[in-house]
Amino acid sequence: MNIKLRQHQQEAMDLALKSFADGLHKISISMTVGSGKTITALSIAHNFIKDNRDANVLYLSRHRLSVEQIKHMLREQEMQYCIATSMKNYKNESYLITTYQDLLDNYKKVSLLNFALVICDDADTMKSPLYNKIFSVKNSCFLGLVQNANMDEKCWFYDSKTIFEYSHATYINEFYNENIAINEFIAPLLEKCRFEKIRTNEFFDFSQYKVEPDIIAQINGEQVVFEVKTYRGIKNESQIINSAVQHIQTIKRSALLDNYIKCHYGIIMFCDINEDLKRELIKKNNVFIWDIKNLLHICNGDEELISRLSKLVPYPINDINPAEPFGAFVNILANDNCNSKSSPVLSKGEDLIDRLNNCNAGKSNKNAILYEDICNDIIKYLFGNEFSQFSTQHKTKDNMFRMDLLCSLKGTTEFWRFIIQFYNTKFVVFEYKNYTNKVDQNLIYVTEKYLFSAALRNIAFIISRKGFDENAHKAALGVLKETRKFIVDITDKDLIEMIKMKEKGEEPSDYLLDKVENLLMSVSK
Repeated sequence: MNIKLRQHQQEAMDLALKSFADGLHKISISMTVGSGKTITALSIAHNFIKDNRDANVLYLSRHRLSVEQIKHMLREQEMQYCIATSMKNYKNESYLITTYQDLLDNYKKVSLLNFALVICDDADTMKSPLYNKIFSVKNSCFLGLVQNANMDEKCWFYDSKTIFEYSHATYINEFYNENIAINEFIAPLLEKCRFEKIRTNEFFDFSQYKVEPDIIAQINGEQVVFEVKTYRGIKNESQIINSAVQHIQTIKRSALLDNYIKCHYGIIMFCDINEDLKRELIKKNNVFIWDIKNLLHICNGDEELISRLSKLVPYPINDINPAEPFGAFVNILANDNCNSKSSPVLSKGEDLIDRLNNCNAGKSNKNAILYEDICNDIIKYLFGNEFSQFSTQHKTKDNMFRMDLLCSLKGTTEFWRFIIQFYNTKFVVFEYKNYTNKVDQNLIYVTEKYLFSAALRNIAFIISRKGFDENAHKAALGVLKETRKFIVDITDKDLIEMIKMKEKGEEPSDYLLDKVENLLMSVSK
């Protein structure tokens, strides 16, 4: 497969393949949510097929939506397998990906002898006695994916050999650790805010014991001690938050006992903390606390820092409203450049609208190039956290096509998930046209050539000053009906409306979702 596995995924795959090669026919792998068990299972299947030529795979999941996601993941890795997604329609394809309910209802219609490998997601839910009858075939290999190796006795995989376990605690320690947060985001954030002498891995040798704060820094001649706490989810129990506060209090008390240099003490927590609880903890413990809302506020629109933060946390930050920190330490930040009161009069969004309105239509005086630059900045501002790759003036390898902008999707909001799921798209194309007149149908047919289903590139946005003319709208609908390639009309007015939504803290892609839904509802056969 066209992907580099993480160490634990590679280990799980190697052990599974070795177990099958050694003659085991029923094994299970225990992996926590979010650790990549699906991509691990698909990698096992891919290598199993390579080792056992012409082997077919049955992949079972609990929900139909999961079936579509697994199918999409195979397509995303450019695997050239024939895939079926129901028992009734199976015609000896390499993969049959379907639900447990479909199997239970229709197992007599397909011989299980067709499948050399059966992969069962959420295998700890397989408690129907019927599975004993269905899976009575010999020589097939069975792989169960579970979250907990301690399965119920009624589970069909209860007697399987668990060859690999990867717990939630191990996952947290390996991939959401404080060192990554400090090096990739916190230290650059503090530097931006003019903190000096930022140090990590430095011990305080107190009389009672040694302690190692996550970060020590200075600002305005005063020393600041930071503890950094990262989490898997955006919400956490108050007990966990209290424990973090008690840890910084331990450092603080030890420093006071030794008459250590006066310091400010605080915690940076990559989660959302209830405001009332935060105020109570700050007042009671005389520490400052920054949560995810405060970090976004301190970033103050810095796109590079926000991008780093977005990649660091395992949840989307688009819908989080920034909030100004409070507490004693805010007085230090208030005089600092990162939160300066002398910021430009225009906000980021207002500046983009002003630039757009002041750019003349047409090609004269390099206006077309200027319009392209402005549109790139607007797309980054509106959807920067959605795109994992952002390639301007992108050329295909054969140099046949050049796209103004090609972006790779994460699927963090409802609209982009809709596009990924229903249009089998991983990449979106943006074309910018600084025409004085409306876009005609010829451009629709040119743009259609940029779209290619095998490359997961099935949707394009044409951004122009005045939008499509009537024939262009008809051409775009014709392309959609005939090829399922979606070409969307975006005007300056649309861009401005989305910028205003972003400025108000709303999700700009919701505007696109409304626009696309209205278009699809108007389509006839």
